[in-house]
Amino acid sequence: MTMKFRKFLIALFLVIFTSSLIKLIFLNYYIIVSNSMENTLLPGDRVIVSKIHYGAKIKFKLSIASSSYIDTRLPGFSSVKRGDIIVFNLGSPNNSPLIKRCIGLPGDLVQIKNTELYVNKRIDASNNILFDYIFRSKNTNPVNALLNLSAIDSSRRSYNEKKGLYILTLSEQMANSFIRKGAKSLHKINKEPGNTSSIFPYDKIKKWSRDNYGPIRIPSKGAKINLTPSNILMYAKYIKEEGNDIILGTQKIQINNIITSSYKFKRNYYFVLGDNRHHSVDSRWLGFIPEDSIIGKALFIPYSQNLITKDINFNRSFKRLR
Repeated sequence: MTMKFRKFLIALFLVIFTSSLIKLIFLNYYIIVSNSMENTLLPGDRVIVSKIHYGAKIKFKLSIASSSYIDTRLPGFSSVKRGDIIVFNLGSPNNSPLIKRCIGLPGDLVQIKNTELYVNKRIDASNNILFDYIFRSKNTNPVNALLNLSAIDSSRRSYNEKKGLYILTLSEQMANSFIRKGAKSLHKINKEPGNTSSIFPYDKIKKWSRDNYGPIRIPSKGAKINLTPSNILMYAKYIKEEGNDIILGTQKIQINNIITSSYKFKRNYYFVLGDNRHHSVDSRWLGFIPEDSIIGKALFIPYSQNLITKDINFNRSFKRLR
């Protein structure tokens, strides 16, 4: 082996080692493939995610032959804040990470009433949140012209000719602009409470929906929550994941073979929503996000590339996320 080739191998090793170390501890890179975070994030956006804000989570085998793992989180310099866009992974490591906005912190009380978000009984006035709206019209030509004037992309509208209505995905600002231009029959879709067993906590009695949800208290580390037959389905899964045996009776709750009416949580949890509220699978379906599942904080978009045409959208390059 020549000296020149040895130097090449050493340089190659250092490049691979350094890039792996950066990915493991400092930063990672994700491609957005869904519309659940529009208008903040669009399909094709490349996103840089910081692991050092909250502390990188490290998990690896002690040796190839060993079945033991080191599983820890390094110290970070920031805690998760309300409004942060976070990346997390639920379930097995093979699952694709998800990216959503954190709207609820440990201990917060979250509720959605007629699409309006309330955190600790105060309305959340975030801008740029998208909802689906209905607009009724039998004449499509003037409507299409109006849509184009309002800069509503074709991917955010559909037309049901039989019913004579448009479904439009709009922000409140866009909806108001649309109304000013003549769309007087425009109104936001509001899914009333109903028997929706797919909504967390999968309790048919509560009859929650995506637009009328809660109130629900987010568990926090060290906080004791009173357990009742009416709220146990919110927390049973997480009590079990914290290493406890739990048995649910019609009137009694047993944790580790002891009848109890309360539980002190060992971990912090969070509640997330997509900015495109009617097109996002988030905590309304997934439940609370354990602190251990959080990978990092989304910082900025280095560039965006159309998933189909592969064209670069330079207007979104180096866009900071808020």
